[in-house]
Amino acid sequence: MAETKTKLSDEQILGLLQPDIDRAESMQDDLASQRENSYDRFRCELYGNERDGWSQTVAPIVWVQHQSAISSLIEIFTDEFFILKSDNAERASNFQKLIRYQMFRKQDGYKRLYDFLFNAGLYHYAVFKVYYKEDYDLEREDYDRLTADQLIQLYQEDQNRQVTKYTEAVYESVDPNTGEPVAEKVYEKVKILKKVIKYAGPAFEVVPPWEFAYSADCKITDWGGIEGRLVYHKKKITLDEIRKKENAGIFRKGTFAACKELAGSEHELEPDERAIKYDADDLTETITDSERSDEKDNLSKQLSHKECYVRLDIDGDGILEHCIVDTIEDEVIARAI
Repeated sequence: MAETKTKLSDEQILGLLQPDIDRAESMQDDLASQRENSYDRFRCELYGNERDGWSQTVAPIVWVQHQSAISSLIEIFTDEFFILKSDNAERASNFQKLIRYQMFRKQDGYKRLYDFLFNAGLYHYAVFKVYYKEDYDLEREDYDRLTADQLIQLYQEDQNRQVTKYTEAVYESVDPNTGEPVAEKVYEKVKILKKVIKYAGPAFEVVPPWEFAYSADCKITDWGGIEGRLVYHKKKITLDEIRKKENAGIFRKGTFAACKELAGSEHELEPDERAIKYDADDLTETITDSERSDEKDNLSKQLSHKECYVRLDIDGDGILEHCIVDTIEDEVIARAI
């Protein structure tokens, strides 16, 4: 996807985003504690005020109600739970089959629906993220020697090719017409990555509540959408993933080089995230990045990634527009479209 022509600098974009991000994180801190409490009730954890001689067991009322509600609701999605109507019945039927194919064959739709209902029945809200997705492989092509014309021809044949490594050299030959020596610049040990798309189309996922945040002005629209200045999905991303996204043309050129210099912030788990991932099964947390390696080029190093859906006057025409801005560690803008 092409970059939007923006008149805002990266520093200006980050400056506009940060106040809403700070307020959103403050709100989520409060909600995270409440979600932790809800999950404890679901797991029948002790309240902490038990006394000797009195009951030490919590009745599974929340668990029973929650699971019975999911069992009833999930049955709705086992058959044709939606119908498309149109003046052209055949066209409507084909679209309906396509949607079901994309929901339940190209991805595990029932698993996502179950996760959505699980969150909706236990927490303040549940979030479906619907977006355009490309599943792709990066195939490697190696060439011992190529001229500039040959490189251009390879790119013209398939613009999903990208040169990632090469060595410049000068190749001397003799002009057959004049017999004089000719020096030609060539590229040796050329490595090319080719983006091979396996699936391109709509996808949906259930965003864990600790990965989702929104600005204070957001509200729910008639069809369950979220409208406001800022909504973002925060998660961890490795240097390897950043490089692959850059090679695939998703992130800007130079993103990987800029992110290599970032130290990476320690991942502070939200209370609800810790309760679900570790406390419920008495597990210890995973090894931190600093304990793995201090090397800057450690490709497994994780950084904080925010995928922001925001309204900005990004091209300076005086109108707020819907934009997608990806930030790494709140310092590097990897994408602005």
